Amino acid sequence: MLGGTELRGTTWLHFAAFDPPRNWFIEEIYYPTWMRLDGLLVGVMLASLRVYRPQRWERLQQHANAGLLGGMLMCAVALWLFRERTGLLANTLGWPVLSAGLGLLVFAGAGRRSLIGRWPVPGMAWLAAISYSLYLSHKIALHVVHVTLAPSLEGSRVLMFLSYALAVLLLGALLHYPVERLFLRWRDRRQGTRFTAASPSAG
Repeated sequence: MLGGTELRGTTWLHFAAFDPPRNWFIEEIYYPTWMRLDGLLVGVMLASLRVYRPQRWERLQQHANAGLLGGMLMCAVALWLFRERTGLLANTLGWPVLSAGLGLLVFAGAGRRSLIGRWPVPGMAWLAAISYSLYLSHKIALHVVHVTLAPSLEGSRVLMFLSYALAVLLLGALLHYPVERLFLRWRDRRQGTRFTAASPSAG
């Protein structure tokens, strides 16, 4: 995280000083994967803790509500840091603070002891199951809708929003079921475990 903070800060200072006639923020900071590995790092840490240190995970889950509160506070701080989305403060400290806050919320929601993990929300298990495929494909879905449907829906923001949302969900599901699930099953066969996919009716 410290390396990412330094890399983004150095890049920001370099390009901001020259003010080139291109969208350097998008090209040099926002799009490159290596610039935003904070969230991936937090996710890997949570997954590693749960899989390889299950007893420690269970002990920490006893403080899930404290994690929930801490996550909410950190996300609030992140929103304050991102009040200027392309600014230096947002792109040095903002990303790791946001990633840590969201990681705490995920930790709190991953068990049954917290306020947000105690009661299942219909459809959320399915949405969580296809979330990685959504992440990989949502830009494509948004672009297709923007090019094909958006011009004819400019008079209705509700229909435009629904079109974007439906396209993202459909493409994410199409990527998840024939591709991601296939490789998850293959992984679990190699590990001698059984993969159980979430269904739309799951809690």
